[in-house]
Amino acid sequence: MISMLFGYIFSLLLLVVRFIRYSTILKFSRIIFLRILGAKIGKNVTIRPSVLVKGIRNIEIGDNVYIGEGSILVGNGGKVKIGSNVMIAENVYISTQNHKFRNPTLVMKAQGYKNSPVLIEDNVWLAHSSVVLAGTIIRSGSVIAANVVSPKNVDHNSLVRSPSAVVEPIDLQNIG
Repeated sequence: MISMLFGYIFSLLLLVVRFIRYSTILKFSRIIFLRILGAKIGKNVTIRPSVLVKGIRNIEIGDNVYIGEGSILVGNGGKVKIGSNVMIAENVYISTQNHKFRNPTLVMKAQGYKNSPVLIEDNVWLAHSSVVLAGTIIRSGSVIAANVVSPKNVDHNSLVRSPSAVVEPIDLQNIG
């Protein structure tokens, strides 16, 4: 009898959690919380549950932006500026930090970071699991296809899709 009661209570709690997770109130409270911590967020922005934001004070998001579940925005190494009318699908990774690895005599984790801002202009679509690394500029009207690591500079109205994989040795003399 007691175990059945706990089962009902647990089921009720799951329903409440699901309601809160997807409720409009939680959507607005998440955005208000990010604003309080220093992020600049425009109007009509949707940041889905489980989006991770680091370096909150370096995050700037325009109007009418959607950021899908599981996406990660890392602003620890500089500003992440996202324009208006941008669609960011699920599991997209945007970072302003890259590990340095120029010195072959040091372990990579001891070499620190290279920090550069990221700029994503208006009317851009970052498809599922795409990656935008430090120093990248994506111009307006562009699309980064699913599972693609974006190149440093993407011209206006461009489609970036996965080329065939090329494996080459690391040239330690010419790394920026």
